[in-house]
Amino acid sequence: MRMAAPLGHDVESVITMETPLSPLSARGEYYVNDAYHRSQRAVSTMEIEGRQARSSARSAKSVPFRGCVLLLLLAPFVACFYFSYQPHASDDSGGRQLLKIRLFWVRHGLSCANVMDKCALQPPASDELIPEAEAALRLIPGYGAAALDRTFGMKPATNEGWLTTGCTIKVAADKKGPAQDGAVVRVHDLYTDPALTSCAREQSVQAGSSFISWLRRKDIKVSFVGSSFLMRAVETAHHMFRVPCKGSGMSNCSQVFDGVDGKLPPITPVPYMTERSPPGLTSIQRDNTPRGIHEQEDMLKTNAKGALNMNTSYAETWPRLAQQYEKFKAFLAMVLVPSLDDNFGFIFPQSFRSQDFQQVLEAQLPQEMHPADHGKPVSLSWEGGGYKTGDAFSKSEYASLRAPEVNVVIVGHNQMMSEYCLAPEFQPKPNNNAVLEKLFILELPKQHDASQVAIMRELREKCHKVMDAPSMESSRRELAVQDVASCTTPFPVAHYLHLVDKPSLQETHCVKNGRASAFPIMPEFESEFQ
Repeated sequence: MRMAAPLGHDVESVITMETPLSPLSARGEYYVNDAYHRSQRAVSTMEIEGRQARSSARSAKSVPFRGCVLLLLLAPFVACFYFSYQPHASDDSGGRQLLKIRLFWVRHGLSCANVMDKCALQPPASDELIPEAEAALRLIPGYGAAALDRTFGMKPATNEGWLTTGCTIKVAADKKGPAQDGAVVRVHDLYTDPALTSCAREQSVQAGSSFISWLRRKDIKVSFVGSSFLMRAVETAHHMFRVPCKGSGMSNCSQVFDGVDGKLPPITPVPYMTERSPPGLTSIQRDNTPRGIHEQEDMLKTNAKGALNMNTSYAETWPRLAQQYEKFKAFLAMVLVPSLDDNFGFIFPQSFRSQDFQQVLEAQLPQEMHPADHGKPVSLSWEGGGYKTGDAFSKSEYASLRAPEVNVVIVGHNQMMSEYCLAPEFQPKPNNNAVLEKLFILELPKQHDASQVAIMRELREKCHKVMDAPSMESSRRELAVQDVASCTTPFPVAHYLHLVDKPSLQETHCVKNGRASAFPIMPEFESEFQ
């Protein structure tokens, strides 16, 4: 087992063990070793002083010898002092088990729907695309007989309300179906579960290489790589955290990702992270609707560079359309982290394992919670156990806490990242492939404690940016045919954009805009652990 160095402490304090140790054992070993090295440095100092003394007074030959012997005799007592000392932060739990959870929250790469925002077609040129858009509309459940309003046509957004980018269409009023309001929507909204653009796949590989190199430099071990249930997030996870590991890159990745038998863990989509447009903004959002699991797998295997290893266990049993942050937090604490316990030797009470936690979660928390409610107490209970949110903490408290730490990577979406990482301004909006850091402290009871309630605490301040990335506007500035070659289903994106043509994908502005140097690690994180 490898425990990541606590934030704010040097890498030499990282403990590497073949078998799991308890947090107390881990602290004890660290302090004993530290005391030993201190005593050895002190011994070396005394020996130097002894040689200086002998050169000036041969009669004092025995003094440094007796000093060294005395110090060596005292070394075990110094070690015992360090072994028995525990930092104050660990005492706050009243003897409960503490686990630090660091979430590296990644925004997905530039998707086929993202580039549709550059649509600026005007009638009559756009008129011939109405049948194609209408066919995409009719693929939506409940809209099989719907039609588009030919009088309205297809035209650029008018900057009214939320319709500020891309081309818009109007669904013809239908008193018999869900389109009875004659909704005006973006063509973007008809693009079911879009994949990454061809450019974004190249950019994601570069982003992943930069981030993995940093993880390796800082000796940070990642126990889990996940995503939302949407194609653009799964693809981003694959291209950022698996493609760079091919061939010679495997040696770097094997030092970063916890796997079994030398294999990297699969990409695992998780619930409650699926992007949803804010309520009231659009009546259609197929771009935020996951395709069927098997359809996704087939598309991903076709699009992936190299074999795609995806674990669909949560996709098959948990809600796939939901975006609910508090449910995600509870899932992280009570389902995801316990599934990783073999990686860091943490003991979870049996009362947590024996419950149908999904049923409890769905029954006791609302389907939706507004971001304005973030920070209000949340609690769940079941026979023999419970879960609740606790007091927020600062990053300095997290850094000073001596406890095991687990690192997880999840690729998600702008809306949720902005609402729960960047409030109250919700700015600056994270760029595609950028990485934010979200911190949690999980307090767990011991097996025989009277109260079997887990407490999940969260960072009080905004998320810190770990790695930046090119802005969407800079990547979309001069799109080429080659950049969107992957964007063909449910309709070819190229039909709606003004594109240039380049000899190859590697020569497009978008790809050149996403070289490795375009994904810098922030100075705060480059200096950590130094």
